[in-house]
Amino acid sequence: MVSAKKSKDERRKELALARVKKMNKGPDWFVIGCVALVVLLVVGVAGFLFVQSQADKEQTTVDASQTTAPNTIDDGYTITKDGAVTAEAYDVETTLNASEYTSDDVNVTAYVDYACPHCAEFDANNTDQIRGWLEDGTIDSYSIHPIVFLSDYSLVGANAMQCVAEYDPNKLLDVNDYLIGNFDQGLKSKQVLAGIYELGVPTNDDFAKCVRGGKYNDAVDAATARAQAGPIPESTIDNVQGTPTILINGQKYPGDPSASVFAEYVNLVASGQEIPTADSPVIGGDQTEIDGN
Repeated sequence: MVSAKKSKDERRKELALARVKKMNKGPDWFVIGCVALVVLLVVGVAGFLFVQSQADKEQTTVDASQTTAPNTIDDGYTITKDGAVTAEAYDVETTLNASEYTSDDVNVTAYVDYACPHCAEFDANNTDQIRGWLEDGTIDSYSIHPIVFLSDYSLVGANAMQCVAEYDPNKLLDVNDYLIGNFDQGLKSKQVLAGIYELGVPTNDDFAKCVRGGKYNDAVDAATARAQAGPIPESTIDNVQGTPTILINGQKYPGDPSASVFAEYVNLVASGQEIPTADSPVIGGDQTEIDGN
């Protein structure tokens, strides 16, 4: 007689068949959908990063210029009450000629390295009164000559100034103060560009490429070599031996970086008197030498 009750083996076989049928109905679309979504997200992020990388690469790609930037004068930038003095660009291999300062105007000239702490000290103490002197006519112009003795930041800053001279020369004094003020940060070109934008220099792709691509690096290197070898136009010095080198109507300023002492010297010249020419202590008591020591 056959029992009406199913054996344990029969029940196990039925459960096994039921599981097989369920598996054969088709894939679990919820699980597959989640996996597909994750794959799409990964691919999307990778694609975004690739596009960003390409855009960043394009933004920093620029041919090295074999001329200085427009508005560069004797490897520097001359600023007056009315703004930057305009000038034509010239070949990076141009030889500068020795000459005496013969103008009736009063000019202050600064040879600076943007990684130089003594340059930062002089600028912090004197930039406000220099701006004031330009406005009230105590001085007629202020000439800034960035050169590279110390670090990568020196080159980034000096190239950035050339770019500003080309695209927004009336921001040169503001950008100079910003670059000198951040000498201890060792900023990279991308950070420098962001800081310059905050000063109101117009944002555009060409300017970004100029700063980040080192468009005027060759011009900066040539300017540094000329300053080191001499001659220095409209000056009584043969060459630049360290930074900062400050000239008043072509004569080397021998005092300390304080605003009061510097003002005494400038007022001597503005009143028609000659400043002392003796080799007294240099600015800050110790300049940054060309070799960085």
